[in-house]
Amino acid sequence: MKFVITGGGTGGHLVPALAVVDAIKRCDSEVDILFIGSTTGIEAEIVPKRGIVYKSIATGKLRRSSRGLLGMLTIANLRDMLAVPKGLIDAYRILRAYKPDVVLSTGGYVAVPASIAAWLLRIPLVIHEQTTTIGLANRLCCAIAHTVALSFDIAREDLPARAREGAVLTGNPIRRETLSGSPESAAVRFGIPVDTPVILITGGAQGARVINTAISDAIREVTKTHFVIHQCGKQGLESLTAHRESLPAAIRERWFLSAFLDANAMADAWSIAEIVIARAGAGTVNEALILAKPMIFVPLEPSSRNEQLRNAERSAELGAAVIVRQSACTGETLVKTLRTILDTPGCIEQMAASAHDSAIFDADIRIANILIDIAAK
Repeated sequence: MKFVITGGGTGGHLVPALAVVDAIKRCDSEVDILFIGSTTGIEAEIVPKRGIVYKSIATGKLRRSSRGLLGMLTIANLRDMLAVPKGLIDAYRILRAYKPDVVLSTGGYVAVPASIAAWLLRIPLVIHEQTTTIGLANRLCCAIAHTVALSFDIAREDLPARAREGAVLTGNPIRRETLSGSPESAAVRFGIPVDTPVILITGGAQGARVINTAISDAIREVTKTHFVIHQCGKQGLESLTAHRESLPAAIRERWFLSAFLDANAMADAWSIAEIVIARAGAGTVNEALILAKPMIFVPLEPSSRNEQLRNAERSAELGAAVIVRQSACTGETLVKTLRTILDTPGCIEQMAASAHDSAIFDADIRIANILIDIAAK
């Protein structure tokens, strides 16, 4: 069997792709897998390091504008759009030479040329959508897909009518490393005092200025009861470190600050956290559900088609999360929201149970089985 995986540009597209690759290899370590990505996206660096054969193609990004179509007529958009025909030719040549049994697209702009090339060559195409809304790249290609795999069933409503019938609910694969964290390891790694509850704060690998500012204002109050693990992003590290150093030792010792936590460190942080404050990207939402962590989401606004807010709203409807709108995210608001959750008897436990009950734990295996079944026909 031969598989092609395409997608990338962000971790939200890449992580599910790599999780499915791992699941396929667990089923059959001898399968052939080729990854098609861009020349500059994060996949170009990460995928080859995983020992996966990698081919890059030209690709362009459509930068949307609040001013509508006219606002999209920019030099950057026009320049990138000229790369799309070359990317399609590149992808067509790669697929024609490789002759895969099936192609999996996890979205992102690089996936569009490869998906269209698969359709032209009559190679079955499976599309996976990570969020509660259908991303632009997937929206462009779902009409030509053999199967559309959804992380959330609510996304079915966002599909074109002709694609809804064949859509299947699979969940969103997460990194297996995320499940391997240990509270004991976390306590040593972060220097957490015995029997001290922990709050994990992350704006993603790049950080989130609004969350960083709010936590900076709230840190004196929060550290009275909790140890804080804070992934702040490279851009926020300098100012936050300066602020941390100006605080009394008792506060500094309860605020672990890092620009970036690698996979093992983040797994440990997830494992020990009592509650998590974060953006509401698809990967974070799914990790929170699977790890049964109560969440305070501060969705990025505006994000693509407001997908982060919709992701957060779904978790809130399930009873697993509380939303703090970005425009209202201050230190005072976060402290008030935290205290409401922590001071309400049984609230933490109920939020955790709601998260666990709604999680799909085997998304990687479900998608791998779809691919293998198609390839075997």
